[in-house]
Amino acid sequence: MATTTSSTTTTTTTHNNNNNSTSRTSTRSRRGVGMGMAPPRFEQVLEKVGSDGRHQRMLLYLFLLPIAFYTPFGSSSLQLMLSSPDHHCKVPAREQLNVSRSFWRRITIPWSVGDNGRMRYSRCLMRNVTFSEDSDNTLMHINIDPETNTSCQYGYEYDRRAWDETATTEHDWVCGDSYIVSTIFFVALIANVIGTLLFSILSDRYGRKPLFFLCVGLSSVFGLVNLFSTNWQVFAVTKFFSSVPYFAFYQLPYIIVIEQSSRKVRGKAAALCAVAITAGVSCMALMAWLSRTWTTFGLICYTPGLLLFFYWRLVPESPRWLLSMGRVQECSSVLHKIACSNNKVDPPELLKVLCELQKEQRRPPGLATLVRVPAIRKRIIIVVLETVILCVVHSGIVFNIRNVSRNEFVNFFALSVVDVPGNILGMVSARFLGRRLTAVYTQCIAAGFCFFASVATHNWLALTVLCCLGKVFLTSAVVVVFMQVGELLPTPLRGAGYGITGAMGLAGTVAMHLLMAMGGWDPRLPYYILGLLCLLGGSISSLLPETLGRPLPQTNAEASSIGYGNTFCACIHHWNVHKQVHSDSEGDVDDDTVSCDNTTTNTTFLSSGGSFISRA
Repeated sequence: MATTTSSTTTTTTTHNNNNNSTSRTSTRSRRGVGMGMAPPRFEQVLEKVGSDGRHQRMLLYLFLLPIAFYTPFGSSSLQLMLSSPDHHCKVPAREQLNVSRSFWRRITIPWSVGDNGRMRYSRCLMRNVTFSEDSDNTLMHINIDPETNTSCQYGYEYDRRAWDETATTEHDWVCGDSYIVSTIFFVALIANVIGTLLFSILSDRYGRKPLFFLCVGLSSVFGLVNLFSTNWQVFAVTKFFSSVPYFAFYQLPYIIVIEQSSRKVRGKAAALCAVAITAGVSCMALMAWLSRTWTTFGLICYTPGLLLFFYWRLVPESPRWLLSMGRVQECSSVLHKIACSNNKVDPPELLKVLCELQKEQRRPPGLATLVRVPAIRKRIIIVVLETVILCVVHSGIVFNIRNVSRNEFVNFFALSVVDVPGNILGMVSARFLGRRLTAVYTQCIAAGFCFFASVATHNWLALTVLCCLGKVFLTSAVVVVFMQVGELLPTPLRGAGYGITGAMGLAGTVAMHLLMAMGGWDPRLPYYILGLLCLLGGSISSLLPETLGRPLPQTNAEASSIGYGNTFCACIHHWNVHKQVHSDSEGDVDDDTVSCDNTTTNTTFLSSGGSFISRA
């Protein structure tokens, strides 16, 4: 008889080959989880080599956060590069006549209705002006017909107070050619959706590390080539390829970090990553203001990306992903390096234990698992709906407060600063109140501010304040949902999960334009809809299980077991999570006997003693 005891389960198995009798193990089983003794979790192996040490701090502060800070320079810079400043038709001969700009504009540019419904000088029309000279070319005659208007014949004059040159002003993509700017934005959005889905799925197949550096190469190379485009077609094509890695650019480093870190580091990483992105947006606006020209600004945005290739030798591949793909030897090598960096000693028989963990999964699950496994299917549908709702509402609020100032650089800075308290609130609340409760109450409060905003549409200051407060809580919800996607899905499907939710969220922002168009009927209507969407998001968030204190699931069985046995009204938070996780882990078991290297073993990881015990 052999008895094996761990910190979470006690299993007694009796073998009697002579009498051919076997007594069954008594355990509490789950749906999708077999009977028998629980194998050592990868989370326990990671704790032994260090999951919150020097290695994780270096990954977080020297790898993830710098990349998160740099991400907006590639993803959000297009809006500034294609900035369209105020302009009007250029009419020659002012210098020859030696008249002021204001006087010349008054007699050559007609009035028209502006976007805000007020009268202003036309941007795209001019008076019908004809020029003639005497036979001896000594005197120019100018004839201005105040009754006839025509399109701009001699180019445009731009407001140069913010920019000396943008891509729009350099190529005159205004008035009749303004569709080019919209086309380029649409191409970039399509690239974002395609790249988010494609790179995330490929990262589950070919690894997080190589796909990340492919993203770096695409973004940097095509971003630099884009600066020297000679026509809008070349500009659109190069912008497409530089925009493809948009979401994966910081998503893949985030996955690399959380898959080799403790639960405490994972929560911190999501919030600090969001704060770093916010700081990057603010700094990007400052760089744009200082650079004055779009090509200089583009060089500032894309040249530093080439320096990220120095991370190749410093950042390891995710050991969780290596294990899920059956690359046990490489996983063991990465864990050895982590142990050395954290001043830890390799656990005994590490390779054999990793082999058992890999055998538990049998083979990496395909994308069909997202639909085939009921628990995973339900959760992926919920997080997709949540992401779409958050993206639509977030875009709608930003659309309404984007004109805090007439200066677009100030607008960028103001909108990013509002996110800082939201990121901090999301990080603190998710840690102490749990992911589920935080996602619910933040969206409900954001809904309240949207409803309040609907009665303040005629008060610009009150509307701006209410929208900013709503954005604070909405940002908190975004941070928490980003955490939940990674904590609910198993390692072989984590990248695909982020990709699907991100792609659907980006695609959902298209509905924002239709939503804002409804404001033409009633300015209160968009805020009613945004508020109702927030309430819907908060409601469906309550259907997800709590992941606070849970280890990252490595297999489908572990992912399906999250929240098993908890009632809908169960509230798991910082002060009772240790009881819930301990109770929830008692039945987390799988096959007790696996074959590794032609050797049949029965292995248990003793977390209390810090050793591996293997019995044949």
